[in-house]
Amino acid sequence: MPATNHLVTGPPRSGKTTTLDRVRDRLSAAAGGVLAPEVRVDGDRVGFDLVDLRDDRRVAMARVDRESGPGVGKYRVDVPAVDDLAGRAFDHAAVDYWVIDEIAPMETHSDQFVRGVRAALDGDTPVVAAVHATTDGFPAAVRDRADATLYDLAETSVERVVDSVVDETASVV
Repeated sequence: MPATNHLVTGPPRSGKTTTLDRVRDRLSAAAGGVLAPEVRVDGDRVGFDLVDLRDDRRVAMARVDRESGPGVGKYRVDVPAVDDLAGRAFDHAAVDYWVIDEIAPMETHSDQFVRGVRAALDGDTPVVAAVHATTDGFPAAVRDRADATLYDLAETSVERVVDSVVDETASVV
């Protein structure tokens, strides 16, 4: 049986989010999980939100102008907001597959996010996730899982990954 955990990695702007969006477009099944879209003001990136796929609830995950919270680059993370949303997002029982964009240092400051991702990866429901290319911490541990297929966008095209993930995931959802 094919792996039900599909992990997409690659350098920034390699197409990780595009890959997940195209998988979601092609699968008609109900997706749960989270997205972390960037927030821009006047063309400048000022932060990231976290969005629950099931109900579109959105919180400000990190901003350049936040004065408190752990720092990741020029951003500060609102851990309580991420904990609250992640706790809700991964608590949905009626999903056919999970989408997680992205498993990265910013998100992993949240214990609820880490617990939710771990539970999703350990469960029977397929997971399609973008994973940051860092060489340590939780994202690296996720990439090294034996029960996952890892797709590196530095080595293959978005369309090939989308085709593979959709073919394998559609057979189990």
